[in-house]
Amino acid sequence: MGFHLRDWAGLPSELLLIVLDKVASYREYRSFPQVCKSWLSVVREREEEEAIALRPLLLLMIPYLDDEIPIWLLRNALIDCKYRLWLTSCDFKRLCGSSNGWLIFADEDDILVLFNPWSRRTIPLPPIHPAASKVVLSGDPDVAKDCVVAAIYSHTRNLAFTKLGRSSWTYVDRSLDLFSDVLFNSDRLVAVDLRGRLMSVAYTRMDLPSTTEIMS
Repeated sequence: MGFHLRDWAGLPSELLLIVLDKVASYREYRSFPQVCKSWLSVVREREEEEAIALRPLLLLMIPYLDDEIPIWLLRNALIDCKYRLWLTSCDFKRLCGSSNGWLIFADEDDILVLFNPWSRRTIPLPPIHPAASKVVLSGDPDVAKDCVVAAIYSHTRNLAFTKLGRSSWTYVDRSLDLFSDVLFNSDRLVAVDLRGRLMSVAYTRMDLPSTTEIMS
């Protein structure tokens, strides 16, 4: 009897969607699009056509030392499950946020790096100075097309954004500062500052964003 390799990449999308519905854990769900391009396309189809977001996961990052090797615990507080994440001191210096299943770190030179804790894939971002204090993503870079990254940076807490693959940031009007939080809403950034103002930034034109004050 001959040995035949299974063509897992050639499974019909209808069957893959059934498999995707049966995935029980968030970690498995996150690993699904990493298998091959056809499995990735199924996740994109599910999330783009049916607007189903990634299953929520509350992660608490808890640093501790194990034999003097820095380890971060990713703890799913909903099901009390822990995942170990080994990071050496030379890997990343500072955590700048988490978004869409990715962690955002700054390295020793304050260069921002996206890090996928499941696949350990890294994506460097363009330099931004002074260093960013908070970073968010418009979607999962492994799934979403044209993923956009927004950052609150500098001691004056200004706002900037870029698209993955670009070599520079677009800086929102620098007279607007002291931002405390930012999130993506459709094709806009929504940010709130320490004065209580709510600002909306249209970023579809990366070179010429338009800013509107929603509430003051």
